[in-house]
Amino acid sequence: MSNHIVLEMRNVKKYFPVRMGLLKSLVGAQAQYIKAVDGISFTIQEGKVMGLAGESGCGKTSTAMLTLRMIPPTEGEIYYRGKRISDYEGSRLQEFRRSAQMVFQDPYESLNPRYTVFDTVAEPLLIHKFRDRHEREARVTRALEQAELRPPQRFFEVFPHELSGGQRQRVAVARALVLEPRFLVADEPVSMLDISIRAGILNLLKRLTVDMGLAGLYISHDLSLIRHICDTTAIMYLGKIVEIGPTESIIISPRHPYSCALLAAVPVPDPEYTRNRLEVKGEIPSSLDIPEGCRFHPRCPFAQRICRENEPSLMEVTSDQQVACYFPRE
Repeated sequence: MSNHIVLEMRNVKKYFPVRMGLLKSLVGAQAQYIKAVDGISFTIQEGKVMGLAGESGCGKTSTAMLTLRMIPPTEGEIYYRGKRISDYEGSRLQEFRRSAQMVFQDPYESLNPRYTVFDTVAEPLLIHKFRDRHEREARVTRALEQAELRPPQRFFEVFPHELSGGQRQRVAVARALVLEPRFLVADEPVSMLDISIRAGILNLLKRLTVDMGLAGLYISHDLSLIRHICDTTAIMYLGKIVEIGPTESIIISPRHPYSCALLAAVPVPDPEYTRNRLEVKGEIPSSLDIPEGCRFHPRCPFAQRICRENEPSLMEVTSDQQVACYFPRE
């Protein structure tokens, strides 16, 4: 398998300004920002999938949108196959998006109910000016085959309301594949599906990354799903990556207290199994009012004075695992 780096993030930040009222503007109140992504760095290699886990509001979806340049970064640099795409605009940005696609969370919302399956999957081809009808039909047929919708011609004239939830998500996967991308982002792609059909979609995504040599970013709050599909995993909290490394290492030996808390919440299908649960206090703070020092310290049962005063950087705890914690777990 190739070790070529497909996507690289270098200290990327994304701040969203908060709109102030007229009175605050008149009195010169200081501008406020939601720090959705606050300085993250990682790489994704060809044929590999990186998982991004964390609670709602931690910045996972904003990170996904940054990797696809759906939103511009506030600071930092994004590289795709060695080319800096952070400031791409116009035709250069459109060309990049031919090779980077996304599978959205909700197949009931991401498909246009007025489009047939053929029109839905062919839409990216029209956007990118594939004018030859025969080529479009061949690409749509191939994409539906890759998404395991067989025979593909049977689905050409079918509308979304005639499909099951799993079939709709496979159509969404086919639409993402029709341009033959090299980088695929999946944002909670099975969270809206019944448990009985989740494994099929996950196995499909895993097979595609291997067979097609894609690089992938898989976003989920469920570490059991991430374990099934991802080679590496990053744990995100309040806009920062607090732990990153091989998925199996993080599942078996999490070092950050927040990672331990997330894993403790994963159900184990064994009635005899007992788990030492890590008690985490309170709710995740607002991105408008990020705590000083370690962002997790107000909720961490192991926090000490240094945690409240200084924010830790990612530090190596093994040769391939990094954690942002002054007192990593053993």
